[in-house]
This record gives sequence, structure tokens and C-alpha cells, in this order.
Amino acid sequence: EIASLAKTHFCRAIGLDHGVGMADNYTLRHKLGNDMIYEYAYTSGNKAITYDNEKCMFSLNRTISLNLLFTALKKQDIHFPKFEQAKIYFDDILSISEDVREGPGGKKKFYVRNPSIPDDFCHALNFAMVTLRLITDDTILRSSMV
Repeated sequence: EIASLAKTHFCRAIGLDHGVGMADNYTLRHKLGNDMIYEYAYTSGNKAITYDNEKCMFSLNRTISLNLLFTALKKQDIHFPKFEQAKIYFDDILSISEDVREGPGGKKKFYVRNPSIPDDFCHALNFAMVTLRLITDDTILRSSMV
């Protein structure tokens, strides 16, 4: 269904979680081609994003990418349907909160999830935003690539 919707709506790219749905990702890659599929796995590395040619996937710093997403949300760069229609998605986004912890190098920001509330849409939106930044050569993300 995703492949046919992507074709119907002339999608240029699809951002996917490299995790649990790898078999589905492979099917999409086969149906739509490598150039259209952007797979991501979260990491805590120093760079915002790196690409692994062998695995055909990006390693994405969770904190940096979510920080960029939440900044875009605060700036209202992302538009949503009316609240009543989008409430379930807002709940997913709001299940993630900022936490600052003291460590050997000073304070460090983390994003933590409320375990009783799903956060799937938030990460899907994050992957979509990162994909958009990559295909439009957005300098915010590109400047921290390896």
C-alpha cells in the first residue's frame, strides 16, 4: 500500500525506521528503488547524521535530530490539520520530553519517552523531516554530516 500511495502522490523520497520493519523496508526498496528509500537508525554519535554504504542506511543522532524537529514545531514550520483531527498525533509528539543530565563533560540534553504513551508518529515525523532536509540540501543537517 505504501508503494502505491508513493507512486500515486509522486513522492520523491520515503524515510523509514531501520529497526523492526526491515523486511517491509526491503520490499519498498525493491518496489520503489534505492534512490527513493532513506532508512534511519538512531545513534548517540557526535555527528548529526552519517551514511553507511554497506547497509544503505543513515545513522541519525536522536537528540540532535529531535532538537531540530522540535525547533521546527515551535517555529510552526510544520502545518497540521485541525486539532480535533490531529490530536492523536500531538499526543505522540508530547510523549517525548526533554531531560538534562549532569555528566563528566557537563550538562547534556536527552529526550525521554513516557512509556505509557506511544511516540511512533513523532519518530515518523522526524524521519520525514530529516529526509526532506537531505533531498533539499538543507544546510542545517548537511553541515554536520560525515
